[in-house]
Amino acid sequence: MQARRIALRLLACALMWTTLDTMGQKPDAAKAALLQRADAAFHAGFAAQQSGNLELARAKFTEVVRLEPQIPEAHEALGAVLLEMNNASEAIVELETAARLKPGESGNEANLALAYAAAGNAAKAIPHFVAALHAKGGAGSTEADVTLFDAYGRALAAVGRLDDAIAEFAAEEKIAGPSAETEDAIGTLYAQQRKWDEARKRFERALALDGSLTSVRFRLGVVLREQGDLAGSVGMLAAAAQASPENGSVLFEYAETLAAAGRDDDAAAEFAAALKATPELPGAALELAMEVGIENIAAELLRKRAWLVPALVEKGYAVLNGSAQPENASAIISFYKPGQDMAAIQKRLEEAKISVSLRAKRSGQHYIRLSPHYYNTDAELRRVMELL
Repeated sequence: MQARRIALRLLACALMWTTLDTMGQKPDAAKAALLQRADAAFHAGFAAQQSGNLELARAKFTEVVRLEPQIPEAHEALGAVLLEMNNASEAIVELETAARLKPGESGNEANLALAYAAAGNAAKAIPHFVAALHAKGGAGSTEADVTLFDAYGRALAAVGRLDDAIAEFAAEEKIAGPSAETEDAIGTLYAQQRKWDEARKRFERALALDGSLTSVRFRLGVVLREQGDLAGSVGMLAAAAQASPENGSVLFEYAETLAAAGRDDDAAAEFAAALKATPELPGAALELAMEVGIENIAAELLRKRAWLVPALVEKGYAVLNGSAQPENASAIISFYKPGQDMAAIQKRLEEAKISVSLRAKRSGQHYIRLSPHYYNTDAELRRVMELL
């Protein structure tokens, strides 16, 4: 869940005067004028922030900080707006300044927690979550409280405190009621602990609340496989794969379940699809080799080469080592056409989302290196030739 801002507190001119009084100072006319400018800028920033004009709010609060750098509320206001603008690193600087000037303020602690969480530093966020919730008495009922519990739960999960994270998500649901996103988060934590029954219940609740969540179907499918319900897993992952045909992780888990169910041919096809969608997917190439067989993959790659080499020659391209015998050949094909701008051809192929590389011989002649994969179809190879 995206972190939302904690509401800003309006800073009045009287507060600035009070601050100066506590320092034993009486503002002279020049200082009073400065305070009035700062106060006007703060009110303008607050109005801009409330209306959604964050750039103007940022500018006005920056002006307040410049005019009165010792006012903690000014730094807090600027930090909150920067956080709302998804600029966590700059927000942290302002919020930490506010904390030094006025320690223990619950709203600022909450914003600091959200900022560190947004910056990916869960370990530094957690003490600020604790401080903010302690200052609030640990309970809440507002939208900001829901955001705080949710972000705190995700920070706890990030550092491996899974049971504590589940407790925070449960606290969130007590305020806002069950949601598909929260049920999914709790289910995911139970799955990480291999508590499959609890995970399954949470994922099923999430789908009951929002049946469109493909990611939940994916995770539930994996849980069902771990529970030995292969038929249920296949059905759930098939739906997820159909909804996300370009998601290599979903396709890979679907293939794993098909293989576990003894559907080897279907599994091989899905492993190939997973590799095609995400070539760097860990384990997919090995699983494909195990399902299809290394010999069969090699034979298919040589078949592709046997079609590509003469097709390139027919179009006037020179193929490096094009006459190599099958036992000495690979699927990698390097080719060029004398007098042609090979860089322009490579760019045309890349724009068509065909992955090739441009290389150069010692003579300076550029050539294109094409490396078909097992899962590339004949139609895709014909498309390459059309573009050449």
